[in-house]
Amino acid sequence: MVWLSSVVHRLRVRRSTALLILALFLGTVLRGAVLSAPRTGHDADQQIFVKWTQAFHEHGIGGFYPMTSFCNYPPLFLLALWFVGQVVSVFDGVLMNETAMRIILKIPANLADLAIALLLYRHGKCFLGPARSLGACCLYYFNPVSIYISAYWGQVDSIHGLFLLAALIAVSPRRWVLAGLFCALAVLQKFQSVAILPLVLFEVYRIGRWNAVARWLVGAVLTIAVALLPFYKCGVAETALRRGYVDVIGQYNDLSRNAYNVWYLLASPSTADTSVPPFIARIVADGRLSFSADESWLLWLTWRHISLMVYATVVAVILSLYSLRPNQIRRLAAGGALGLAFFLFPTEMHERYAYPAIVLLPLWAVSSPWRERLYVALCAMLALNLAAVVPAEEFAPAIAAMTLAGFFLLLGWLAESRWGSTAAPVENPPMENVAEGDSIPKSTLITAFRGMTVGAIACLIVLAGFVGVRGFLARSPDRPANTLFLSDLKPTSSSQGWGELRKDRSVSGELLQISNTFYLRGLGGHARSIICYAIPLGCNEFRAEVGINRSTVGRGGVVAYVELDGAVVFESSSIKGWSDPIEVHVPISGAKELTLRVEPTRDGTNWDHVDWALARFVVETPEKD
Repeated sequence: MVWLSSVVHRLRVRRSTALLILALFLGTVLRGAVLSAPRTGHDADQQIFVKWTQAFHEHGIGGFYPMTSFCNYPPLFLLALWFVGQVVSVFDGVLMNETAMRIILKIPANLADLAIALLLYRHGKCFLGPARSLGACCLYYFNPVSIYISAYWGQVDSIHGLFLLAALIAVSPRRWVLAGLFCALAVLQKFQSVAILPLVLFEVYRIGRWNAVARWLVGAVLTIAVALLPFYKCGVAETALRRGYVDVIGQYNDLSRNAYNVWYLLASPSTADTSVPPFIARIVADGRLSFSADESWLLWLTWRHISLMVYATVVAVILSLYSLRPNQIRRLAAGGALGLAFFLFPTEMHERYAYPAIVLLPLWAVSSPWRERLYVALCAMLALNLAAVVPAEEFAPAIAAMTLAGFFLLLGWLAESRWGSTAAPVENPPMENVAEGDSIPKSTLITAFRGMTVGAIACLIVLAGFVGVRGFLARSPDRPANTLFLSDLKPTSSSQGWGELRKDRSVSGELLQISNTFYLRGLGGHARSIICYAIPLGCNEFRAEVGINRSTVGRGGVVAYVELDGAVVFESSSIKGWSDPIEVHVPISGAKELTLRVEPTRDGTNWDHVDWALARFVVETPEKD
């Protein structure tokens, strides 16, 4: 009977291998059809990648940065583009053919997707069995998010996702140098990889203590040194690091850059994350209409600082909860949670930044039916987020065909369930060799970390309570007597060069702020702008303070005009980004229409976010004898 059991086992292994090969073949064919479709995907991203590849071939690594004004990707990805350019240049005319290059540059990310699928299967088979590991492989390889980003969009998030998965897998056999190598490759490929590094370092220390951390650092430092060597030899290593890691912080300083995350629940996503939240401003103002930017420590609580405090606390909570019962499945779940936290809580996130969660969660998902449903729902939400940025109308026939194929597969499963074997279902085999933490001595440092996490949560609760109480006690802004704020009136007409007229906010959604002063009332526009108001009866003066919003960080330049019934009655000097507010006092007795006009200076209209702070009509009442 031993030989019979061995034969059955071999047949099962061969069937599993055959199914794996079939799944990967079908998935690769599907991806090949998507990526080879002409002119599909994100035009701006692909055009940039093609231009960078051509620039590397023409100018080399040393000449690339002086000839390229915009490049915000880390060194490893740029080395890959240089390598692709060297290979493609062997074939005449291909490098200058944008259509061909767009297809070629999609190939590395799709190869990374294939490697991720194989790695999920190989790693999961050790403790979940071949059936579940094959399910995890398919969950990823046929995932609309992975197909959308790599094959359709043309982005490269799967490459650093592969390195992060490999780093977490290397922890189980305690290959610390290899884990450091993969972590370094991930960060060299995409800065967003830092989201998963706390978990890797946490595990390296938890299992191997400081000796393991030292070996991890050796692998990471050596990898970084080798990757930066070509840039160092060409004298552009400092430029590569600055552009890839330093300059990207604050480059897109919106609350959310197309990422459907928590900021869509709290404020306008286009608001600058360096601005002060309105509820903080009301607390500091305490009934006033304007106040100085250095008046209270509460004004340090910008959207960005609040998001970083919340994000750091969430990371600590994830690691603390994981440390209570660590194992391979929970490690991947913690990695996925960190990937989602990075997408949900910090500001300036893009729609693709949750991708590590898609890579790390499949093995966790197939270990339980409800987890699999949660994973599928999560992928659906992220796919909708991607489709909002790069619509898929061009690929609608293929989507229709895929949906139809899925329908017939569902019919086939129903038929097999109805007329197939009537034997009682066999329960899933138990998960073995998953527990890892029982034999590892407890760490005083990790215990202290849990305590500090509880302390951080308590501090956040105290801070939120303090702000809430101050907000409840703060007085509402005063309304001066005989005053009509323009933000309370409806303009007869309004037009501007960018965005739309905002009331009591700047054109990009943050507080009105000129130089060092915040204002709670006023109008926010953008040059070139023309705003017209009918003058109410009894009003005899218009007052305001005009300037460029502080969020432009010194950029922009405009000239402001006030017109009465078409005649210019006020013209400002040239207003720059750091200029102090210019006071406007214009008598309007007898006029019927007020026009606020802003014209750009010679530097163009970029960053011309103009605030008409405290814009108001004043009714002067005669003094009594």
